[in-house]
Formats: sequence, C-alpha cells, structure tokens
Amino acid sequence: MTIEHKNNGLFDYVSIIADNGKWLRRISSGEVFGEEIALGVSHYIGGNRLKSPHEDLVADFEEFDAPQEENEEGEQ
Repeated sequence: MTIEHKNNGLFDYVSIIADNGKWLRRISSGEVFGEEIALGVSHYIGGNRLKSPHEDLVADFEEFDAPQEENEEGEQ
C-alpha cells in the first residue's frame, strides 16, 4: 500500500494506492473501493447515514487480493 499526498489545484489531500494485484476496502463495512481511494469526509458508511461526518484515515482501509477477471468463457 502506498500513501501519496496530492494536490488537485484547489487543496491538498491523501490518496491510498493498493499494491499490484490488490484492492482496498473499508474495514468497518467491507465496502470495496478498487485500486485507489482519495481520503476525505464520509457522510455515509455501508449505506448508513452517520450522525456526524467521519474523517477518513488510512487505518480505516485494508488491502485484499483483487478478484480474478473472468475470460469470455466464464473461466478465471
């Protein structure tokens, strides 16, 4: 997992990038985010509206093995 500090021209933010062959998911809800996520403020987690917004932290996420892509015959 790589943590990068970036700027989009308006503000600085932190991005988490999964290692090759890995994806990222939120530990508390199991939500899958793919190969990269920009940290911010979440108002919903796991489809549930939060009473107060949650500032995302690197510790909120974990890597896991990316799903295998299926070929045209449906084989992995």
